[in-house]
Order: sequence, then structure tokens, then C-alpha cells
Amino acid sequence: MVEDEESTRRMMRLILEREGCVVAEAENGRVALERLDAGPPDLIVLDLMMPAMDGFEFLAECGKNETWRKIPIVVMTAKKLTAADRRRLEGGVAMLLEKSDDDLDALLALLRDVIAKRPGPTPAAAPPASTAKTADDRAVSQIPVIKGSAAVAGRPLTTGHVLVVDDLETNRELLKRHLVRDGHTVTLADGGRQALAVADREPFDVILLDLMMPDLNGFAVLSRLKADGRTENIPVIMISALNEEKHAIQCIEAGAEDYLTKPFDIVLLRARINSCIERKRAHDREEVYRVRLEAEKEKSEDLLLNILPPKIVDRINAGEELIADRFDSVSVLFSDLVGFTEISASMGPSELVHSLNRLFSCFDLLAKQFGVEKVKTIGDAYMVVAGLPDPKPDHKEACAEMALGMIKVLDEINPTLAKPFDIRIGIHSGPVVAGIIGKHKFVYDVWGSTVNIASRFESYCIPNHIHVSAELAGPLAEKFVFESRGLLKMRGVGEIETFFLKGRKGAA
Repeated sequence: MVEDEESTRRMMRLILEREGCVVAEAENGRVALERLDAGPPDLIVLDLMMPAMDGFEFLAECGKNETWRKIPIVVMTAKKLTAADRRRLEGGVAMLLEKSDDDLDALLALLRDVIAKRPGPTPAAAPPASTAKTADDRAVSQIPVIKGSAAVAGRPLTTGHVLVVDDLETNRELLKRHLVRDGHTVTLADGGRQALAVADREPFDVILLDLMMPDLNGFAVLSRLKADGRTENIPVIMISALNEEKHAIQCIEAGAEDYLTKPFDIVLLRARINSCIERKRAHDREEVYRVRLEAEKEKSEDLLLNILPPKIVDRINAGEELIADRFDSVSVLFSDLVGFTEISASMGPSELVHSLNRLFSCFDLLAKQFGVEKVKTIGDAYMVVAGLPDPKPDHKEACAEMALGMIKVLDEINPTLAKPFDIRIGIHSGPVVAGIIGKHKFVYDVWGSTVNIASRFESYCIPNHIHVSAELAGPLAEKFVFESRGLLKMRGVGEIETFFLKGRKGAA
């Protein structure tokens, strides 16, 4: 699963793991290539818009490797693809999907097809069934995420996938004939150990389990099934020649759904199986809705954390209505792309957004690396503050490192852009007030003369330089190289001495 959004990766991992998959994650194409070196997967689900290495670049690298280009790749993207984008994807992907519930069906269908082609036991086929689906079936089949769910398109509610476990072949074949005639898909196991192995590998709606078996008896198998989170919700009907009440009680107490004695009444068995499957389906629907709600809740929380600092989110969740704080010492960094208006007029919308996204995503990673808080982006302007909402004694050094990192990132990205960017960066240190404003689209913002002066430093900077005040340059003189710009008269500030930050001392 190659996706830069953690909430999406988490949701997809949950869905795919409940389909029985083993899922490895990568937050961008570069990390994914490192994972491929460790061994090729059966399927790759790939986002297109990612920092460091996007999906297009990842596909190009896979195409160069004889082994990797044989791996089916499904592209799932929210990007509106242009004709040029589609040409770049031609021949390199098995399926192209939008990030929607409807297209998730197609992904899971392809996933099952890939799994079906791998070596393994094949269950007995059921007769063709009606393709009509109820509204509830539609809801379940959109995300069939539960281990053991038989919510497959076209299967009536009263049929499902049944595992028959009995050490006697005659009993297994007798049950199989009755079940297949009723429309069920049947898998057979000749003992308890084989049953556990198959149940771990395949999804089932109900298990018919013999009590007395030589290798591992039904009590032991039942206990292990109910102790495993992946199989605990599969209904188990015990079938035994022992008709003593104590055995039935023992099985029911251990988690069995029902207990039937041999020779069994086929009409009664059919009714018990149908009842179990219907209850299983109801449980699966509830679980699907719960998983969806959980995923949506996590996405909402992640979105809030993308907008606000975690500490501020905690205060909001605690019920604090007015959030306003004064910070006596922080460092504010403003940056702006030079001539962006003219550049944007000559670029197409997709190219423009893609270029900005690559650049600002790298800036976001730097902010996380150096422990500074991204406050906002306005157009081509990018602003961070070090020292809030948690005090940071080394906030000046963090902002200096952030600025140098931004220049380095631009140097690395510019050669890949049709129209290279130039940047101006200004930094100033001092007190600020910070808080939440707005009712619906609220933001965490900062105010004060420190903010205004940092903005002025950026405005009076020359391209591809870092313009800083004496308040920052003085304390950092032992660690960083500064070049005096002399006295500079700034509007609203007056005449002050300013400096250019050139780099860290001792750096290559």
C-alpha cells in the first residue's frame, strides 16, 4: 500500500487485512522501492500524488526491473487525470480507480482474482445463484472486510461458504452433497488440525464440526477458533454421535452456536445453518458499519491534526472554548516564491498544483524534522513558527535549520521543474500572541509585531537568500555563518541592521 496519507493507509490496511491479506505500507514511492528490494508482493495499491517520489516516478522505476514490472499495480487516486497523465499510465497499471466506495468493489474483485491464482486448495463450487442484491447486501459488498464474510455479489442471503470437519470421508461427502444442493460453497477438512489451517486461510460463514476426531477433537478446535480474533465470530455447529446433555452444554458454553446429534435430521440441519448464516450476515453488516465509522472518525481526527497542533486539539476536545496564549520568545519564518504570479500564468492548473504540492510537502517534512509549527500557506507563501504551542528553548536554531533546509530542497527540486522557483525567506524572533479564530473554518494563527517584522524581512530579502534580524543572528553566531547586510530602512520598522544566513559552521 503506497500512500502518503496515514489515515487512508490505515483504513485500507484494515480492509485488506480483514480480507486475509498481509499488508506492507510505504508513505511514498522511494520507500516503496526499498520494500520491493526485500521481495515482490502479489499486488501493489498505488497513490499518484506523493512527496519525495510520486506514483508516476515509481511506475517508471518499476518498469526498469524485470521482476517488478510483472507485479499487478492498482492506481487509486483522487487526482483528476489529464490526457497526458493517462498516457503516462498506459501499459503500466492493471487497474485505475478513483478513491471512492464504488471503486473499492473493483479493487477487492481484482484482489480475489490475484489470490485465486496463487497455489492453494479450491473449495467445491456452488451452483449459479441469483444476482439480485438487497440494499443491505449492497452495503456489505462495497466493503467486505470481515474475516469469514460471505458478502459476495450474487450470493443469496441463505447460502454461504461452509467448512465441514469430520474424520470420516462418508460423513464429509454426505454433508457436502446436501449443502451443495442447497447452494452453499463447501470446503472439506478431515481433521482438527487441517480445519484450523483452512479456517486461518479462507473465509467461512459457518463451520460444521465433528466432536470426536483422532488428531484434535472438536472441543480443542472450537476453543482455538473462539480464541482467535480472526475466526471467533464464525458460527460453529457441533455434530456428534454423543447425545448426552453434558456434551451439548460443554460445547455451547465453549462458544458453539448449536449442537446436533448423529444421525442428523437434514431439515433441522438446513434450518440451523440458514439461521447461523443470517445472524453472521447481520453481525458482518454491523461490523462493516463500525469499521466505516471508525475510519471516518480517524480521518476527521487526522484532518483536525493537519490543521491544528496536537496540544491545541487536546484542549478543544477537553471543551476549552477560547484558546489564546502569549509566548514571550518564538521565531517566525516567512517564505515567498519570487515572481510566482507571472510563473503561474504560464503553467497549466495541474502542473502548477503538482509543483507546489511537491515543494510544500517537502517543507512540511522539514517542519516535522526540526520541530517547528506550520501555521499557514497563503498562495505561494509558507509560514512556520518555532516555540509554540510548546516552548522550545532552541527555537532560533530550529528556524535557522528549517530555512537552510528549504533552500536545499529547492535546489534539488528545481532541475525537475519546467519553470524553476526562486524563494525569499525572512526570520525574526520575539513575543507573539497565538490562538484559534473562526467558527466553521477555524485556524490557529499568530499576531504581533514579531510576525510583522518577519514578514518585512522576507519582503526586503533578495532571491534565494535567508534574511534575518540581529535578534536571531546574535545568539547563533557561534554555530552559523552570517553575512551583514548593513543598515536597512524598512517600512514600519525603521533603520536596523540585518544579516543573511549563509549556512552552519563546519558544514560542507
